[in-house]
Amino acid sequence: CEPISFREDVRQLWPMLREDACSVVTWKNAVILGVATGGAIAIRQDLDDQVRAETAEHPDRWGGTSQVLRQFGEAAWQVPVMFGVYGYSVWQQDPELHSFSKAMISAHALSALTTVAIKGITNTDRPTTEFHDGHYGFPSYHTSSTFAIAATIEEYYGWKAGLPAYTLAGLVGWSRIDQREHDLSDVLFGAVLGYTIGKSVAAAHLDRD
Repeated sequence: CEPISFREDVRQLWPMLREDACSVVTWKNAVILGVATGGAIAIRQDLDDQVRAETAEHPDRWGGTSQVLRQFGEAAWQVPVMFGVYGYSVWQQDPELHSFSKAMISAHALSALTTVAIKGITNTDRPTTEFHDGHYGFPSYHTSSTFAIAATIEEYYGWKAGLPAYTLAGLVGWSRIDQREHDLSDVLFGAVLGYTIGKSVAAAHLDRD
C-alpha cells in the first residue's frame, strides 16, 4: 500500500470534509435531530427554568472539578491532542490510527462549524452573562465537540473504548450546567448533535477504508 503522506492528506482535506458533510445529511439523521430539536424546545419551556433556579441556589456544586472537566471540551485542549494522534499515525505509518485520526478531526470540525452556525441563528440567552454577555447559548459547543469525538472512538474501537469517552463527554456537559454557562436543553441537544455527526463521519471513513 502507498505510504501515508501529510502532503496527500492536505490535498484531500477539502474533498474529505465535503464527503463527510454529505454523510451527515441523511433522512435518519434529520429525524434524530428533529426529535432532539423538539425535545430541546419542550425542555426550554419548563425544565430549563427549574435547572436555572436550582443552580442559582446551589452554584458550582462540584467546585474546581467542573472547571477541570470543562477543559476537556475546550478546542484549545482538543485540537492539539487530535493533531498529536494524527502526527503519530503518520510517523508510525499506522493505517488504522491514521484513518481514526482523520475521522476524528473531520467530525470535530463539522461539529464545531454546525454548532457555531446554530448559535448564530438562534442566539439564545445563557443562565449568566459572564460568557459572551449571556448570548449564544444553544447548543453547547463543549458538549457537541466532546460527543463527536466520543462517537468516533466508539465507532472505531467499540463500546469498551466508547463508554469511558461518552462518560467523560457527559461529565463535560454537566460541568457546563454546574457552572451556569448553559441550560439543560443546550447540553442535551449538543450531545445529540455531536453524537450524530461523529457516528456518521466515522462510519463514512470506515466504509471508504
